[in-house]
Amino acid sequence: MYELETFKITFPGNRQALTLRAGVDCDPAELVSALKLPKAEGVILLVGGAGFASPEALKRMSAFFDALAEVLVRRNITVIDGGTNAGVMALMGRALAEKGRRAPHIGVLPAKAQVDESGLLAEEIPEPHHSHFVLINSNQWGDETMVMNSLAHLIAGNAPVLVFLVNGGQIALKEIELSIHKGYDIIIVRGSGRLADEIAEQVMHPASNRREIINKIAEKGKFTLVPLSASLEEIENVFSQKLRG
Repeated sequence: MYELETFKITFPGNRQALTLRAGVDCDPAELVSALKLPKAEGVILLVGGAGFASPEALKRMSAFFDALAEVLVRRNITVIDGGTNAGVMALMGRALAEKGRRAPHIGVLPAKAQVDESGLLAEEIPEPHHSHFVLINSNQWGDETMVMNSLAHLIAGNAPVLVFLVNGGQIALKEIELSIHKGYDIIIVRGSGRLADEIAEQVMHPASNRREIINKIAEKGKFTLVPLSASLEEIENVFSQKLRG
């Protein structure tokens, strides 16, 4: 068992994030206690891509995350994601900060995993608007998945957990498989590209000539499709349906 190490990361503007180093086999209950996390009114697991191909795609993503963040802040929803300053995690962090985030925003990442060919490590690029981080003692992307899910379950208690898939690749695929196993409702942001669009297409138009894993996921998962162009009202309606009661 890897011993927990607690410290704070300080970002520009004197923002601080309470941070833990922990092993892959850590006890999630100990993480919740050490991070002093309250029971949540609802939890979002944000799953998706770390980069986007074009400025146009980034612009459309930013508009969606602005609307999503407004709903999350209104409802005081806790967010858990991959924590690096890239892709959907960066967009979520900035949008929540701009809207006046009140609930925790927790990043869980494999500390020693390489981000790119330069040798840059995940722990070297934390997104600066998160409130908490869990740095898993691992160099393998995907080792953070179980910890993210366990944290979501514990923090939520009797509150619902929703999974948002935006874009995404191979690691996101594993996270979606685990989310299906957990029985979580999964919101697919259609039009965000890659894995999200692949699953959305299979859900809308079942076909046998797509990847077998995608066929199985589409059959087993509890999916709601939301367009990337969704308005604030449309996103609010999804939360009203999924978080009812």
